[in-house]
Amino acid sequence: MSGLFDDDDRDSKRTLTPREKDILWIRAKKKCEICGDKVERPNMLAGHNIAWSKRGHTTLKNSLCLCYGCNNRQRTETASQIRKKLGIKDETEEKKEALKQKSIYQLKFLAKKFNAKVKGHIEGDFFGESTVASSKNKYVNQLAKILSKNDIESALKDMPKPEKKKKARRRSDSIFDW
Repeated sequence: MSGLFDDDDRDSKRTLTPREKDILWIRAKKKCEICGDKVERPNMLAGHNIAWSKRGHTTLKNSLCLCYGCNNRQRTETASQIRKKLGIKDETEEKKEALKQKSIYQLKFLAKKFNAKVKGHIEGDFFGESTVASSKNKYVNQLAKILSKNDIESALKDMPKPEKKKKARRRSDSIFDW
């Protein structure tokens, strides 16, 4: 019977199959994806990154391999929120912090060296359009997906130093110079 408040767009599956749980356990390298403790297969619990109650789906992409303690602690929060509460630094957060300390010149060099596609956007109105360059945050987010923390430092050692711009000389043949 379909009613007014039915969720037709939601998947009806609320749990993973045993085969999917095995794939999840192997993908997580037999460790809890929040605290990093070793988890044996019978004790492993499959949790959601985005909770079912917050419109999350039961798929391998949205599932996490968790130990009993982390599964109870998680409730309806995401894995990154739990890591912050526990004081566990996420690897991508560390990379982003390291990249934010670099100049835009260094970030452009890294993007070019590792073929990272960072696009600006087009702003337009009735009178015309203009292309806006990519922001520093776009470079940081894109490079954090691609690079490891060691790659960042080792690649910047090969970076050439920027050429200094020559200052323009002032001409003294003006009629106002006395």
